[in-house]
Amino acid sequence: MPTPEQGKQPEPAIELQIGGEIFRATRDNTSLFRYFGRLAIYDHIFMQTGQESESTLLGAYVFSNADRWGDMVDFMVTHGYPQHIDLRQVAECDVNAFYKANLGDLQGAESVPEEWLSD
Repeated sequence: MPTPEQGKQPEPAIELQIGGEIFRATRDNTSLFRYFGRLAIYDHIFMQTGQESESTLLGAYVFSNADRWGDMVDFMVTHGYPQHIDLRQVAECDVNAFYKANLGDLQGAESVPEEWLSD
């Protein structure tokens, strides 16, 4: 008779390379965040890689403009990962991460470079 451990399926995981190391995104350390309406630009997957303090998590973001976004979301939904859907407010840390990841070169810019302007 098989033991409970022998009959147990492996935990579903997505393996990603983060900072030169392989990270296993599991249901215990990874969540999907989807926002309502115009806030959908902040849709992301958060992967917890550590914890700085009781209230501060360390991790990595995958935003909806990433190449594998759709594949990752499909996998997460299929395998019952935590999902926060139709959110109506974005945490400040998520907004900051979004701008750092997507608009870091423009953050703090006071004007658009002249070569970007066209007649």
